[in-house]
Amino acid sequence: MPSYETTVITKASTSEDLIQALKTKVESVLQAHQGELGNFEDWGMRRLSFDILKENRGRYLYFGYTGNSATVAELERNFRINEHVVRFLSVHLSDEEDMELLKKPSPMKRPKKALSAEDGADSYDA
Repeated sequence: MPSYETTVITKASTSEDLIQALKTKVESVLQAHQGELGNFEDWGMRRLSFDILKENRGRYLYFGYTGNSATVAELERNFRINEHVVRFLSVHLSDEEDMELLKKPSPMKRPKKALSAEDGADSYDA
């Protein structure tokens, strides 16, 4: 099955119970469509670059999963009717099922390498 990732922005006032309920809903939709959740990350609260539905902060959630186009359509339908979801974006990663790719931390969670002088970075004191 193809691999996908979806990033969801919820309202800042969304409680932990509602986040857990959203994750459970995603898992049940994936299970109903023979998909599998590979990675779930809570990126926390972030400031939005512009107001969305009168919200200037949002809580970012990341889902990496396998499924098909019907799975993505059903997930997006559920996000549209959820009053706590402000925005979402689903991206097709690959046509093959690659659970190792999905189980890796997302780029937001990967540790950043420090640049050294050998890498061509200039070192300045602040």
